[in-house]
Amino acid sequence: MQGLEASPRPANRVVQKFEPAAERSAWLIAADEISLTPHPHEDSSDLLRLTPQKTGDPIRLRRQGSYDLESFDRVQLTLACSGETLASAAFLRDGLVVATTNSVPITQLAEVGSVEMVLPRVAAERGTATSMQLLFGDTPRSVSLESVELLATPASQLVPTGNGKGQLSRLGDEGRLGVGVSTGRPVETSFHVPPAGVLSFSVGIPPHGRWKGEPPLLIITLTDPGQHEGEELQVLEHPLARGDDQAVWTDLSLELNNFSGRDLLARFEIRGAPGQEASCVISEAVVWSRSSRKNPSLLLITTDTHRGDHLGNAVRGAGVETPNLDALGDRGVFFEDCFASANYTNPSHMALMTGLHPRDVGIFTNKQAMGQEAETLAERLRNAGYRTFAALSAHHLGDTVSGLGQGFDRMTWPDLPQRPAADTLDIVERWLAPGEATHDERPIFLWLHVFDAHRPYDPSPEWMARYYDGPTDPYDPALPELPENIVLPREMQGLRALEHPRAQYKALVSSLDEQLARVLDHPKMAEAVVAVVGDHGEQMGDHDVWFDHAELYTDTLHVPLILTWPEAPAGTRVTHPVSHLDLGRTLLDLAGETEVNFPGNSLVDKAGDANGDAPSNKARIALSSHGSSASLSQGGLHLILHLRDNHRLYDHHEVELYDLTTDPTCQNNVLSERIDEAKALRAQLVRWLSETPASSFAGAVSTDPQLLSDLARLGYTGAAPGLGDALWQADNCAWCTRME
Repeated sequence: MQGLEASPRPANRVVQKFEPAAERSAWLIAADEISLTPHPHEDSSDLLRLTPQKTGDPIRLRRQGSYDLESFDRVQLTLACSGETLASAAFLRDGLVVATTNSVPITQLAEVGSVEMVLPRVAAERGTATSMQLLFGDTPRSVSLESVELLATPASQLVPTGNGKGQLSRLGDEGRLGVGVSTGRPVETSFHVPPAGVLSFSVGIPPHGRWKGEPPLLIITLTDPGQHEGEELQVLEHPLARGDDQAVWTDLSLELNNFSGRDLLARFEIRGAPGQEASCVISEAVVWSRSSRKNPSLLLITTDTHRGDHLGNAVRGAGVETPNLDALGDRGVFFEDCFASANYTNPSHMALMTGLHPRDVGIFTNKQAMGQEAETLAERLRNAGYRTFAALSAHHLGDTVSGLGQGFDRMTWPDLPQRPAADTLDIVERWLAPGEATHDERPIFLWLHVFDAHRPYDPSPEWMARYYDGPTDPYDPALPELPENIVLPREMQGLRALEHPRAQYKALVSSLDEQLARVLDHPKMAEAVVAVVGDHGEQMGDHDVWFDHAELYTDTLHVPLILTWPEAPAGTRVTHPVSHLDLGRTLLDLAGETEVNFPGNSLVDKAGDANGDAPSNKARIALSSHGSSASLSQGGLHLILHLRDNHRLYDHHEVELYDLTTDPTCQNNVLSERIDEAKALRAQLVRWLSETPASSFAGAVSTDPQLLSDLARLGYTGAAPGLGDALWQADNCAWCTRME
């Protein structure tokens, strides 16, 4: 939707301002040293300098007064500080806290600068506070405070600007792509009306939007600019009423049957009582035709940390019950030998969504965003007329961290590090509810990501009972200790029974399969193209890697891939090697968008006959997290080249070689016996690594301390190559000399 901004957005309004240095007596201060210090700018007032006796002691400031919590929604501090601290504000009445802001981390501010803390929307309902308290926790050497301001955010600041493409606005538990409309700032868009045309859009109200009395109205006016000086043809009025507990989205539509073939203009504006400010987000605005060709809907399920052998119908199964995924495979095509291109969640999903190898995307961690220049599967499908939805179960995969929101009309992800599939599927079922479909018949591309099989393993007792019959307490100190060479994840320290986490993993996969029936059997997906694929696997103790997805053995690279569509050859099993990099191209072809440009080779032709074409000899290459190793699998051989120094298990530039035809789980390193083949494969892999593009789609690396802490708890640590760093750097080390 093309948005036209009416005027520049106003700045935040100052409700109250305090200068602690000038009104020292009004503040009750808990600090070991209090002094005045000159402001670095000569024309500014002094700063109040607060110093604890020792680093780590908190500093508190309290000021009595009258604070109308409905009149402001932000607290701005102007200050300087040395070191790091965590700032927050609380508002009290009769000694009890009635509202608190979020906590804001402050790194060293040598120069005076400003930070903002936000009050939650519910604070507006809690009347007037009688004191304000500022807290600087884990205090650095000193804090020098210039001013404290209580700010009211104009309605137009609460919504995205119209930039031609819109922005993903996260309201409630989901984000939708849209532009903002606010009082005095309408948005207009023009369009051509097709036969049986419909204008569909959704309206979202920001959580901090505040108004009293009758709700304002969103007015949607249709005009024909070419006739009668823009005479109004149709008007829709929608009250901007908001639920009590959270912001909500409302889906609306206008039938355009009377205007087929005409060029119209739609104007979205807000009207309310005099002096009333309001705003909303107009999302998913599109004109479509009920009479146009209907492509099939697409369902892509990515199951995180899912080993390829943990399926009931896997060729070398692990004794896991997955009846729903097995039934899906029986309806369509089961790919027995699919490899991922990375062993980390975000790089692997970026490869799936772009069709590009992680080498070319340029991202090897879970904390770096993909740039907007990348062209995604969702963008291609939205351009083809699809509604594009993404429901994700890991915070670090959400758009704010990964940048993977581009191309999606809707996206939901958790604020916590992860959430169970059941909670994510609740949102999906709401999206697919019958009422949702009545006004919009366009096909859907739904990406569902589930995270249940990822550590920390926490299955239900009911599912654990099916797989575990070991010691009641697997951490019982009376049990024999594990060998010292077994390095377990942090949350498993003290474990004595290794069969317990293995059973937990199986239980989680089965539980996940049970949950997936909610979408696999949904009527909306009855005629859909459905793909289920893993992003990477998990190590269960082979190669001295315990319950983690490090390294590039088949335990980590071999993932499930099941594909079905209405005309699929039921029960087909494809035995030759494939890569998940080709899935995006395949989905476009099955959607009838064969002419759409997208990387990869379609798997559709191969799916017709499991014993058809001879196995492809195309190399499958993978990169490990942080660029620490690379692998090449070709002609039944699997070569691993370790790239980084300071590895616990491997030497610098060490090479391993496995024959997957006789050793599919990489137990027997045949490097010495087949050195010439290893040298040839290594040379091929080195050439590929040396061809890394000079530019990539790598965006900003997150420095959010909470995110980094959450990732560390999930096992994601370490640094990756920087922009411009070569993945391969030749030297004269012992391994390079041996393998040349």
